[in-house]
Amino acid sequence: MAKSASGFTLTELMIALVVFALAAGSIGRILINSQRLSRAQVEVVNMQSNLRTGVLVVPSELRELATDGTNSDILSMTSSNITFRAMRGLGFTCSVTSTRIKILDTGTVPFYGSRSIISGRDRIIVFVESDPDFPTDDRWLVLTPTAVDLTNNCGPRNAIMITVADFSGQLTNGISDVVVGGPVRSFEVMELGPVTSGGHTWLGARSVSGGQANLQPVLGPLETNGFELEYFDVAGTTTTVPADVRQIRITLRGSTEHAVSRGLGDTPALVRDTLVATVTLRNGS
Repeated sequence: MAKSASGFTLTELMIALVVFALAAGSIGRILINSQRLSRAQVEVVNMQSNLRTGVLVVPSELRELATDGTNSDILSMTSSNITFRAMRGLGFTCSVTSTRIKILDTGTVPFYGSRSIISGRDRIIVFVESDPDFPTDDRWLVLTPTAVDLTNNCGPRNAIMITVADFSGQLTNGISDVVVGGPVRSFEVMELGPVTSGGHTWLGARSVSGGQANLQPVLGPLETNGFELEYFDVAGTTTTVPADVRQIRITLRGSTEHAVSRGLGDTPALVRDTLVATVTLRNGS
């Protein structure tokens, strides 16, 4: 008996190839679309994370600023830049001479701070009492440490010893104007503002007192006008006088680092978002 022929005809093979090509094309488009969506989500998440970090970090730096209508921790300010005394620590004196100030650093009376005092980078402000019966003559004296010993002592108690230039000539009644047990705050002069790097705008920071010449990118990327500052006095009116500032409104406008598309046929573009925070300054009234 004759055997029947087996296999596919040319027509059947052509149909199979067409079906396979259509299926492969659909699967390819799905994979490409998923890849684009994933890339877009990563870019957007990174941008939003940067903005959330910014509205936490910047207000925390500015919240410790003090103004009283005469003096201010704000040294200069514009709508996009601010230079200020950034507080780094707080302690209480246990010994004071004209060239050395000791701050307690014990379990019961610790030196509170984000880090230790750094000679050559930080400054200190010392509370000057003058006459205890007249609070209007109280003031803060700014001094520059020339050396810092973190392992010193006041008798049996641990202490930080700060060496400074003789400042007794700046006091009305001599060194007795600085009462033992009074507060000492450490700070560095910082600048915040926009900086361009890699074709993008970033929020930059630099330690002015630490000798940094240029702003360094710390957060972003942002839009060209992505860092905006508005200053308000006690009445809520905008002001350009540093000593009158009681509130600062911070606006951060973020942008993805790369243009992204969220689907097939969608033209790649930068994704943008904005966060706003308002901070009331310490001692503001």
